[in-house]
Amino acid sequence: MSTWKLIEEDFDRHSHAKGIVRYIRMLIALLGNPSFMTTFWFRLASSTSPPPIVFLCNIVYRFISIVIGIQILPHTQIGSGLRFPHHGTIVINHCSVIGKNCTIMQGVTIGKNTKGSPVIGDNVFIGANALVIGKVVVGNNVCIGAGSVVVKDVPDNAVVVGNPARIISYDGDILG
Repeated sequence: MSTWKLIEEDFDRHSHAKGIVRYIRMLIALLGNPSFMTTFWFRLASSTSPPPIVFLCNIVYRFISIVIGIQILPHTQIGSGLRFPHHGTIVINHCSVIGKNCTIMQGVTIGKNTKGSPVIGDNVFIGANALVIGKVVVGNNVCIGAGSVVVKDVPDNAVVVGNPARIISYDGDILG
């Protein structure tokens, strides 16, 4: 998928405007919405554009990620529609894989251990201060509650909470 298509699908999670209004709102979001600002510069820093452009985008992205508090290395595999409703201390390991239309709240850590890194499916909501650690597979349409610690696989359509995370229902991504 092209870099611009990824950026447009990320923006669609913030606004559903059409025509010229869409691009005006995108410009406003780029200047004033930390979530879209981060995903925009992440996509450009991860793009296959000519090296001088990618280098400049990396500089801007590194500055923004420090100021906003979202740490994702360029080229981390993240699907379209990524959204951070609240910024601040979000860390995603570069070996992790994240699917489409994922919503990640503040204080989330997605990290690896000696066994490997997480693989997160499509349409996943990860609540505030949740941890997804190690070689776990989180299915599609999953809701991970705030403060949960996920260290085991989570099936599709599950809602998990707690430390360690346990399944409380199969109502899926009801919040994302």
